[in-house]
Amino acid sequence: MNERINTGIYSFSKHSCKNGIKKRLFKLMTDHEIVTALINNDSSVLDYGCGDCHFFDYLKTKKTNLNMIGYDLDKKYVEIGKKKMYLVVSSLENIKQKFDFIVSNQVVEHMNVIDLSKFFKKSYDLLKMDGKLIISTLNGDEFYSIINIWDDPTHVRPYNKTSLENAASYFNFKIIKIIKHHIRVNPLKILVNMYILG
Repeated sequence: MNERINTGIYSFSKHSCKNGIKKRLFKLMTDHEIVTALINNDSSVLDYGCGDCHFFDYLKTKKTNLNMIGYDLDKKYVEIGKKKMYLVVSSLENIKQKFDFIVSNQVVEHMNVIDLSKFFKKSYDLLKMDGKLIISTLNGDEFYSIINIWDDPTHVRPYNKTSLENAASYFNFKIIKIIKHHIRVNPLKILVNMYILG
């Protein structure tokens, strides 16, 4: 019997599109594809909440000459990352270098406000002056995301654009780009969202 609920073991269709026809028809992209398109070759990248480093697995197939460091609190994932030959740490205290990009894929919804504050503060300290923080998360303004966010028992709360923007502003971040994508394309859901949130 396990002693606690593990993070990172829940794989839902809302995070990836396995239907190739639907993906091509609606030009859908996964979080990894969208984030990778924002990262330049010859960059330093910190994955904040890297899990089993599957983002790095994808990133290295698309970009070259990257300096990648993964960070995760779960020692199990640190070991998995190390077995894949990545530099993965469970503490950022000894990291002195500055990064071009800090990426946080589907992590902030696991944070309470105190953890979110630590995340923004540490990210600000570790980014270069022209560095970018990239966050992907469930859309807190989208009705069906709010319902589905509780499928994962390790989720703490949803964050929407306004709440993230307000939180980020305390640490001198400003949002420069928002990319919305909805890989569960369903006209009825779109109409319901327009009606409820409209």
